[in-house]
Amino acid sequence: MRRTVAAGLALLAALALAVLASGCAAPAAVSTTPMPSTSAPASGASATSSSLPASAAARPVLPAGFPVLPDASPAAPPADDATVIARWTSPQIGSGPFDYYVAALPAAGYRVVGTYPSETTALIRFDATAGTIWQLLLEEAQGGTRITVRTDRP
Repeated sequence: MRRTVAAGLALLAALALAVLASGCAAPAAVSTTPMPSTSAPASGASATSSSLPASAAARPVLPAGFPVLPDASPAAPPADDATVIARWTSPQIGSGPFDYYVAALPAAGYRVVGTYPSETTALIRFDATAGTIWQLLLEEAQGGTRITVRTDRP
């Protein structure tokens, strides 16, 4: 009887593993089609990171007046990912950057549609322009926080 129970448990474990593995397929391709922008580029470090490579020419433009964490320094967005609109780094660690953006985005006219905080990463989804959703991603990185604004992903 013990042998039958052990065999049944082994079969059950194998089936559970197969079910879990079947849900681990690679994600569907994410569209990198740029969103139309009606805003002109803003001047200063708050709106631009650096001159963009040709491969990122279709990158959406960060609107003028977009809130930027006061101690943040511009960082170049990845050349091969046009979904990244802007990037900064900050020496702050913890909930300070998240709290700043949860308050600053609505104050600047951006409706927050979702907040997803965790210990080392936080995501804020917000309405950038007339129903176009963007994401603000905060990640603990290199002794500080990397702040990324990107187009929304499913």
